[in-house]
Parts: sequence; structure tokens; C-alpha cells
Amino acid sequence: MQTKDIIKKWYYALEFPSRFDKEFLVALENYEIDTSITIDNYPTDCEEGTKNLLYYLYFCEAVKKKYEENNISEDILIDTLRDIVRWCITWSDIKGCLFLGELFWLKRHLTFKLFKIGRLQYCFGKAEHDAENFGLKKEENILEVHIPATGPMREEDCKESVKLAKEFFLSHFPDYSYRFFTCHSWLLDRTLEQFLDDDSNIIKFQKMFNIIKDDNSNEIFRYLFSWDTNMENLYQRVPTSSLAKKVLEASKTTQFHESYGIFE
Repeated sequence: MQTKDIIKKWYYALEFPSRFDKEFLVALENYEIDTSITIDNYPTDCEEGTKNLLYYLYFCEAVKKKYEENNISEDILIDTLRDIVRWCITWSDIKGCLFLGELFWLKRHLTFKLFKIGRLQYCFGKAEHDAENFGLKKEENILEVHIPATGPMREEDCKESVKLAKEFFLSHFPDYSYRFFTCHSWLLDRTLEQFLDDDSNIIKFQKMFNIIKDDNSNEIFRYLFSWDTNMENLYQRVPTSSLAKKVLEASKTTQFHESYGIFE
């Protein structure tokens, strides 16, 4: 299959919004791909967003072969790689043109390190902190839990995802020894308890974890508003959810966090 055919194949397989079609096809026609470049040597700080997209779609073919070699289903492959679409939408909206950012993050998907299994994503990693009460040592093998923006975080869906992930890694990576799942996220910030009911999906998700560390952070604004939100432009943003409205109102007096949690 020709290089451009590979890129086009993955563009449609991952179901990009049709609003990108014209710009994508023009870029594909006019851009020459250097096939000697791989995901391992592609610069993750490249600021040519359309080029980034074309190359990352091209790299999908190589990771597909890894999935096949390890007997991992195509459903998991496609579900994992659709994060490319999500981040293309996010960055294209910011830039006003077809643009793929978050290359460092997406490199995990294309180097066979991160997998979306049900509602959540899981990535090979090392523990960021000691947790003496639980016997966790810093740099110990763990599985990182990440939460893609793919809709509600229903408790039953998250727990089912964890169950499936345990089975997945035991089946496909039996030599990978780990004892804990970890998550470092604004969603684990216990400050959110003052804005949410106990039966909210976020609070239920927090209760899956033992929180061992809180880091001061304003990342919550990027997730609740647009990805280019910071303290300088925060008050120009319009909240589109009740949580965003409450967080915006509290932002001048409240310190938010990214918190680190674990469970076995």
C-alpha cells in the first residue's frame, strides 16, 4: 500500500469529522512523507500541526502490526487510536486550522505503551511516589490510569474497565509484574467535594482510589473550559457546565490540585 493510501485509510478508519475532509485531502496531496522517519525519531515538539497529523496517521500502520503480533483485537486498537481524533479536534479549534498537538502524549499510543480498555486508558509506568502505608515504592512498576474525554464516567463502566484491564494485561503481557494502578489527575482533587454531590460520577471515581498526594495545580481550568485556558484568560471563558460555573466562581479564593491516587 502506498504511503498516502495508508494515511487516508487511517483517517477514515478513525472517523475524523467530515469538516476536516477538504483540508486533510489537500494537505495529503501536497505533502511528501519521509518513510525513514518513525514514531521514535519524530520530534514531539514539532509545531507544524498538519504535518503532525499526517505522520501520526502514517505511524498507525506500524502499531497495528504490533497489535496483530500480540493477538490484541482491532477494536482495542481503534478505540485507543481515536485519541488522535480527539486531540486533533481540540487543537484545530484552538488554531483555527487542521492541527494535531499533544504529540508527546499520543506517542504512548503509537509505541505500544498505552491502551484504551472500556471507559479508561492504561499505560505502563513507574510509581511517582512512595506510599509506605500500602507498601508502594517509588519507581516500582505500576499501571497508570487515564481518563479520556469520551462521555460520562459511570462508576459501573470504570469498574468494568479495571476488571477488563486486569484480564488484558495478564493475557497479553504476563511478564509485566505490577501491584498497583495509579492516577494523577485533577479528577482526584478532593477540593471538588465542596462542589459536587456524593453520588456524582467524579466523587465515585475518587473513591476508587487511596489519595496519597496533592499537588497545587490549575490544570482543572483546561479540562473544564478550553485547552488553552490559563489564569490570564480564565475570566474571559464562559462556563458550559454547573461544575465549571462553580469552579470559576471559586477560582479567586480556592487552590485546586492534581492529586495522586492508587489502588491494588
